[in-house]
Amino acid sequence: MVNNHARKNDARHRRTSHPHENHRQAVDAAQTPHDNDPDTQLGDGLVVVVDLPAPDLGDSEPCPHCHGRAVTGEFYAHAYPQPTPQGATALLLDLVCPACRGCGLAEHDTCTPGVHADDDPHDEADYLRDQYDDPDSEDAPCPSCGGRRFNYTQAQGQPPTEDQQRAQQELQRRIDEAGASHWDVTGAAAFGDLDHLLGAGAHDLMKTADTTVYLRIACGCAEELSRTVDSNDLESVNQ
Repeated sequence: MVNNHARKNDARHRRTSHPHENHRQAVDAAQTPHDNDPDTQLGDGLVVVVDLPAPDLGDSEPCPHCHGRAVTGEFYAHAYPQPTPQGATALLLDLVCPACRGCGLAEHDTCTPGVHADDDPHDEADYLRDQYDDPDSEDAPCPSCGGRRFNYTQAQGQPPTEDQQRAQQELQRRIDEAGASHWDVTGAAAFGDLDHLLGAGAHDLMKTADTTVYLRIACGCAEELSRTVDSNDLESVNQ
């Protein structure tokens, strides 16, 4: 369900109780049959959550879907291969808001590269290089997360709903009719020109058709924000 970033974090926990293992062995061991099961049930027990900061929206209008929180309030459970020293059995990852894609804003004119789950990481790297001449300076952000305190990763999505299937079929019909290439479509989507390329409503069709599920996984620099809670008390998480 989660990618190598999650496995590396799990590996760090594993090495606490397996000091004889090197890092590579710990990463290889941090695999679980729950990885591809988005419906994993936690049951009773302790889990690790990370209280990541909400986006700083300033005076901007918040996303109407997540009210500026950037997440849905739901979690994906990534099971540890064995309990942590504190007894936790899983790491919970925030589900990114599918509307704003993680920035928390209703409009995206002021969004910088890297704030959205589907932003190009190369654009973010270029932006950070332009902002900070010396990556080792005290005011430079964490090189792993760009100062967000987390990174984005993907989870295996659920099968498409009937609405998503209809949107996918209609979108494909328009693409075929326009003779558009994959790069034409992705480029138009990135620059907000999809309606111009494929006709009115194409942008909304693309959003409806997208079954990608994005998660936030805490960066190592946010380790102090993690805490162990009882899975029965999840209402207290990210309120």
